[in-house]
Amino acid sequence: MKERPDVNTNTSHESRAGGSDTIRDGRSIKQIVQDIVNHVTDIFRSEVQLARTEVRQDLMHYGKASSLVGIAGVLLFYAVGLILLSAVYALQSMMPPWLAAVLVGVAVGIVAAVLYTTGRKRLKQASLRPDKTIKTLEDNVTWFKRQTR
Repeated sequence: MKERPDVNTNTSHESRAGGSDTIRDGRSIKQIVQDIVNHVTDIFRSEVQLARTEVRQDLMHYGKASSLVGIAGVLLFYAVGLILLSAVYALQSMMPPWLAAVLVGVAVGIVAAVLYTTGRKRLKQASLRPDKTIKTLEDNVTWFKRQTR
């Protein structure tokens, strides 16, 4: 395997001052390794913090949207009930009251089934996956692999 010099590292005859384990800038190899471990730890902590923040923001977004949908659902429930009652009253003039109520009930059931299937499809498409965090973790792993070659 052909070795190629890395511009960020020193060769062995350049790095040692007087044959000791000290690099040109005065740090020992132990200090450099400790700095690397500290930096990796800091990167890991920041990635975990980013993931927490991203998931928290997503959950807050879903929570606010869900509460608005819930309130709208309650109000819509009452509105639909009153409209359906008026539809039953209107149909009573043309058919028996029980038949008018059945007809309106079947129509509401069909609309409910269509809305349920549409909502179910949209929920399957929603994701709480922290995509940004996963991407930065992959970038960090790729960078680390390149640095350790």
